[in-house]
Amino acid sequence: MSNATNFIASPVEIGLLGNILNYIDFESQVALKTASASCYELFNSREPLLQLPQVKAISNLTPRDIKYLNNYSLEQYERRERYSHLFSVPMYQPIKNIFRVVNNFLFGKVTERDTSPPPFHVDRLFSFPVVRRFHEKLDPNGKILGRYLTEVLQVKCEKDPEDMIAFLQSFSLDARETIQSLNFFKSSITDEQVSQVLTLCPNIKVLNLGGTNITGEGFADLPANNKLENLSLNRCSHLDEGYLSAFFVKAHNLTYLDCSYTDTTGEGLADLPENNKLQTLRLNWCNRLDEEHLSRFFAKGNNLDTISISNTRITGRGLAHLPIDNQLKNLYLHSCGMLNLEHLTALFGKTNLLEVVYLNETNINLDQLFRERFAHISFYK
Repeated sequence: MSNATNFIASPVEIGLLGNILNYIDFESQVALKTASASCYELFNSREPLLQLPQVKAISNLTPRDIKYLNNYSLEQYERRERYSHLFSVPMYQPIKNIFRVVNNFLFGKVTERDTSPPPFHVDRLFSFPVVRRFHEKLDPNGKILGRYLTEVLQVKCEKDPEDMIAFLQSFSLDARETIQSLNFFKSSITDEQVSQVLTLCPNIKVLNLGGTNITGEGFADLPANNKLENLSLNRCSHLDEGYLSAFFVKAHNLTYLDCSYTDTTGEGLADLPENNKLQTLRLNWCNRLDEEHLSRFFAKGNNLDTISISNTRITGRGLAHLPIDNQLKNLYLHSCGMLNLEHLTALFGKTNLLEVVYLNETNINLDQLFRERFAHISFYK
């Protein structure tokens, strides 16, 4: 008879349980965790072979499910019936058989106490595993761990950014290096916390900070060798051009930028390096854009293939500064009521690859001669 509090599993026994976990979903894992007090203790260990299947199962849950898991309180689990109601774990015969196999193989004949779930007031039934390093053969590229961390950090940041930072700091550098994408849209994250995230996650490529109250100061400590490629600052109403300038100087790898619905003038953009890789730019509903700043920026826009600058007051003078060898294919100018045909003509004369231009609800009228001159472009009016 095993004593759960003193139980130590052998590598073979841990391997067996790990293999079982790899074939069952998260709800079934939770059910198995409560098969006995010994199972419960073993689940809470930091055995990599047991943590990997748990992480894998969690990463396959929907964000809504992960949010639920992060939010529930201990009080909800004080009674067994509450747990069964909330998780709705179907105790089918196959799961019962798994319980029997695990208990018999790992723990021998168990007592009545061992077959009942652990006391709920002792600890949470669920916690996000902290995985310091995955087995190289099981997750060689860190894809499972990276996806898991991305989803869990998003949920934690939505509820409490400080808790998210603490959780992130609990991981080793090896684990944090697997994170390539983070979505903090409409969270209460601060500039200081953004700085911490960028320091802790050196391989971050995709970052969504849309709808937050950041100023951009958090980018100050971003290293020059950063890997950031995709950045959304959509609806960030407190952006500071000085901080943006300091950031864009180091944005060598940026290919996608969304600053729509902000008060940016374009001053920060103008400081992008000459050899920038920006391909997609969105500045929709930016009513403070300055043509001088845009002229400086677009003069360096060799790689831009999509520009969306609708619902703004631009005349097109800045756009006309795109270099002759530009890659522009798609141009969105919906509801730009101050466009100047002369500036657009200068732009179109440089764009051999331009395919589509949207001029819906603008003051521009294109005659047949104009359309024939730029026959390679499809105009939507």
